[in-house]
Amino acid sequence: MNKDIEKRKLPPLLIPGIFISLFIPLWVQVLSYYFKKVTVDADVIILFVWATGGILMAIMAVNGCKWIYNEVADAIRIGEGGLRKNLAERLEDMLIRYPDEEALQKGTTYGS
Repeated sequence: MNKDIEKRKLPPLLIPGIFISLFIPLWVQVLSYYFKKVTVDADVIILFVWATGGILMAIMAVNGCKWIYNEVADAIRIGEGGLRKNLAERLEDMLIRYPDEEALQKGTTYGS
């Protein structure tokens, strides 16, 4: 049952590795262009702080989008796949809580 659930699972739409591999060279080119224009040391520090802030904002934006995607995907999966997963979890819990009669007669419990 769990294999069937995994087969129906939606593939991720955004692979972080591809995004990073495409974004970093562009970011390096933009920064090198701006750093070539700067001649005053104070401007270099300001540009560095802004670039660092931009990178942090981009990371937060990507993580926020990923979190929203996961929440929406989980809401969509509550359909048939979610019901099957919930059923499988409940059945496993029942097996753990209520051992079968043969195990009780032998004096052992499920899982030991």
